Amino acid sequence: MKKAILLAGATSSGKTKLSIEIAKKYGFEVINCDSVQVYSDLNIGSMKISESEMEGVKHHLLSLVSSKEKYSVADFKIKFLEIEKNLETLFLVGGSGLYAKALLFSYDLKGTPHDINYSNVVKDKSSDILFEEILAIDPFNKVDSKNRIRLERMHERVVFRKEIVPKVKNTPNFDNLVIYLDVPRDILKERLEKRLEEQLKLGFIDEVKSLKDNGTSLNIIGYREIGLYLNNEISLDSSKERIIKSSMRLAKKQKTWFKNQFDCSIINVCENNFKIKVYNLIDTFLGIGESEGE
Repeated sequence: MKKAILLAGATSSGKTKLSIEIAKKYGFEVINCDSVQVYSDLNIGSMKISESEMEGVKHHLLSLVSSKEKYSVADFKIKFLEIEKNLETLFLVGGSGLYAKALLFSYDLKGTPHDINYSNVVKDKSSDILFEEILAIDPFNKVDSKNRIRLERMHERVVFRKEIVPKVKNTPNFDNLVIYLDVPRDILKERLEKRLEEQLKLGFIDEVKSLKDNGTSLNIIGYREIGLYLNNEISLDSSKERIIKSSMRLAKKQKTWFKNQFDCSIINVCENNFKIKVYNLIDTFLGIGESEGE
């Protein structure tokens, strides 16, 4: 079975810099696994790696489409399958858990057509009622009861269309090694604050303004809050505070999700020898012995 390595972690955990070091050390090409970085016009806000930062390492699945275009995880997997067949070892980098799961495991991505009559059926029903009706038929359903869009989609399939909802098959497509870079929360907050200031200096506000002028409004951390600032709904300081809070909440959710969904090795990046631990994990996984470190 082909081997695949996923380097994951929260924003500002140091994935990008370490990924270049790993890629150069082992001769890997990098496969992006960040759902925001697939968009060609989302660069500063997503902290997309620059050409100079790549240091000659080939990258895949970056800047595929405009943010005006619809792009799903299924589209992403199709592109991935075109790439993976030409690589001996896969090296994925990014913190988008659903994308990683869809690429590394057998995952049902087919979906079903929307029924135009469904909206009239549920428009007056609360989310709690929809969730209860789903569980009455499928007691083990894991749909997010607070996400109205996903809730209605699942309700349509289970209750309205009487479908048997396919479950995620936890069957790996590859021999997987998942490494999650962890940062203590107090240090992560400092890193996020520093990163945000760097983004603002690079022109993050202008990037969001350009998108706004083109009629693009995004519900993505950073872009959403800067958009509110540009609409004069909140101050810049308030926008920055919201970005940090949202990023911290996301980091907590990401870590929990990866721990639950993957058999992953969690590495504290604040430990002095964390890189040696990462290299040793990769060496053992590839069967080339233990690393001597740096």
